[in-house]
Amino acid sequence: MNRVHLVATGGTVGSANRDGTIALDSAERPAILDFLPDGVECAWSRPFWILSEDASGAHWSELARHIAALPLDRLDAVLVAHGSDTFAWTASALSFALRGAPVPIVLFGSDRPLADPCSNGADNFRSGISFSLSERLPGVFVAWRNPGEPAAIHLGTRLLPADPHLDRFRSPLDAAYGTLSDGMFSRGSHPRNPSRSDLASRAAPEAWGRSLRSLGAAHLFEDRVLVLPAHPGVDHSPLLPGLRGWKAILQIAHHSGTAASTGGSGSFLELALAAREAGVPVFLGPARPGLPYAGRDDLLDAGVAIAPNQAWPSLAVKIRHLLAVDRLDLLREDLAWELL
Repeated sequence: MNRVHLVATGGTVGSANRDGTIALDSAERPAILDFLPDGVECAWSRPFWILSEDASGAHWSELARHIAALPLDRLDAVLVAHGSDTFAWTASALSFALRGAPVPIVLFGSDRPLADPCSNGADNFRSGISFSLSERLPGVFVAWRNPGEPAAIHLGTRLLPADPHLDRFRSPLDAAYGTLSDGMFSRGSHPRNPSRSDLASRAAPEAWGRSLRSLGAAHLFEDRVLVLPAHPGVDHSPLLPGLRGWKAILQIAHHSGTAASTGGSGSFLELALAAREAGVPVFLGPARPGLPYAGRDDLLDAGVAIAPNQAWPSLAVKIRHLLAVDRLDLLREDLAWELL
């Protein structure tokens, strides 16, 4: 008998339609268990119960500690039922906090409440279990089926937020780790995908031991990180008086790896110079390799550091985690297959 553990956290997969509004289900037993495949024994737990847009670094820490405390040596997989709004952030957080975990940890969710006949929640749940039990690969993954497509398995640190218009999830470079058809997993052929042996090599006992020790830290994710979206013409001057309250600033780059480099009152360049004066590191990214634009030199001169190329939610979470454990020097290291 295969043994898995369901960690229920809420989200649409844990919600119901209440008079035309999606709200968290008040039932004691998670409804997703009604779709458990034959031949699988499943225990379950509920560390917290929220809609995922309310997730915070404290929730990520609680979830990581909760999973680490499960009897992983007696489990074949851990399935995490989670809201889709913040999939990409939570999956990255678990990937960094639980490096070296000996079993697959698969997040899944649902685009509609489970009672809706068009919901993909049951498919995502079963896909996560099928992948886990057939491949038995350590690491953190996300299982999701886009409309009209086979179910996909994404590496936890490579998932992008859902397209807000089509509700579709993608990995950068369209490099999902693989797909499932009739329960059979097929690994993606993209050269940036790790092999089975690559994933297995990261699950060495010493790596897991380091993660377990780090889970004892007071904070696993620094909250005082200012993440600025890529957007033209923003006046940053209201931020200047309180800069010393931030531990880092991340400016999400445009697709060309750039941000506004013209100086002047309220400019990003002025913000970067003020942050340098305040001792607050400023990062610009993700930035893929290639010939840089000229304006980047002005930003470098102002102390802006170019961040590595990875999915932008993963980059933000990585900075928050490394600040919390005082290892920002590891930003350019490939910790959980996040670098592209």
